[in-house]
Parts: sequence; C-alpha cells; structure tokens
Amino acid sequence: MTFFQEAARLPSPRVLELGAKRSRKNRSTLHKAWVPHAGEYLGTEFQPGEDVDIVADLHTLSARTGESRFDIVISCSTLEHVQNPWIAVEEISRILSLGGLIAVQTHHAFPLHAYPQDFWRFTTEALSSLFCPQAGFEVLGTSYDFKSHLFSWRRPWMVRHTCYLNSYLVARKTAGLSEKFDWRDCMRIS
Repeated sequence: MTFFQEAARLPSPRVLELGAKRSRKNRSTLHKAWVPHAGEYLGTEFQPGEDVDIVADLHTLSARTGESRFDIVISCSTLEHVQNPWIAVEEISRILSLGGLIAVQTHHAFPLHAYPQDFWRFTTEALSSLFCPQAGFEVLGTSYDFKSHLFSWRRPWMVRHTCYLNSYLVARKTAGLSEKFDWRDCMRIS
C-alpha cells in the first residue's frame, strides 16, 4: 500500500491517530506498527479513555492540537462516526503539516455499530471527494477490502452485487486551506 512506503520516507514523524479510545479493554486500537519510526505517536478521541492522549471533538480538532502539528494522521473505523465528516476533513487539513499524510480506513458496507453514534458509509469516490484538492489534498490511492454480498429477504437477487466492508484512502497535504474555502468547490459534476 502507498501509505507504508510514503510514511517510511518521513524521518521521525509526529503521528496522530483519530478514534483512539479502546472499545475492548485488552486490545489497543492504535496502529503504531504502521509507523514504527514515529518520533511522537498520540491518540485522540472525544472522550477520555485508555490510549487517548488528546480529548477533542474532530469538528474542532485544531483548537486543541494547533495547526500544522502532525506529519501523519491515521483514521481507522472513525470517519463513519463523525456527524459532519467534511468539517473533520477541514480540521485534518489544518493539523497536518505540508507534505503530511492521511490514511483513512472506513466502511463501505458494515453492520450498524454505534460508538456512540454511527452516521455514514463511504465509497472510494466519496472519500476522494472529501479529501479534494480544494481542501489541500492530493489523493495517492483508494481501494476496497473484504469483498462481501448483501442479502435481503425482500430483494434476494441483490446478493449477486458485490460490496465491500472497508474502503481506504491515502492522501498527501499539498496546500493549506484558503480563507475562501467552500465545500461546494469540491463537488464534481460530470
């Protein structure tokens, strides 16, 4: 995957992992093995708990961390729990240093799992739209994983259509947000 190769090029990066609070007592949710050479590795969550170093709402993250503080942001199974992910992406852009990386793993199709709420499901196109050039990002790659099939008693023929449990995105911050930034600028109309 592009993320591991790109992350290895950053010397002693400062890393922030979003959604860090443990959901199972004996299992860390942190992905420290993804960046074993990190100079600093912190976890953030909107509630205090194990593996949480910074308590912050992703909608206002830069107010707690400061701007351009991190070289890498990792978000695993978190973005679907954020009420306004476009605002969270704006905050990620603020806290990432120029040239910094964002790695996102979220869900394309997945059972409801409120921790405490569950808002969204994402295609790779949706992730690319959120992490758009106007928000300061260059998408390096997207993908799906865990091929699956949905089944409904009311529409049993739909089982023939493929879906995926997870969707992924890796992007690099290439520019800062302009003062005139507007999410409508990221919309693609074909």
